[in-house]
Amino acid sequence: MDISVGGYRTRLPIMCTLVEDGGRLMLFDTGDRAGAQLVEGLKRLKYSADDVTHVFLTHFHGDHAGAAHLFNRAVKIASRR
Repeated sequence: MDISVGGYRTRLPIMCTLVEDGGRLMLFDTGDRAGAQLVEGLKRLKYSADDVTHVFLTHFHGDHAGAAHLFNRAVKIASRR
């Protein structure tokens, strides 16, 4: 994700964790709204967004939950807060 702070531009990594457990493919956080890097990463691992069965959202900042909309088939799990 590109950001600008105090006139300086930099790129920050968006961290997501993918866990395969038996028949489940679980994703912890989704990164930014576009989700391009995440989709490309899944593709390199021979998966698609439709293969993900569960999405866990640690919190609702855009850089953590922004691409949740790409995982329509997945069960989404998050706190109420």
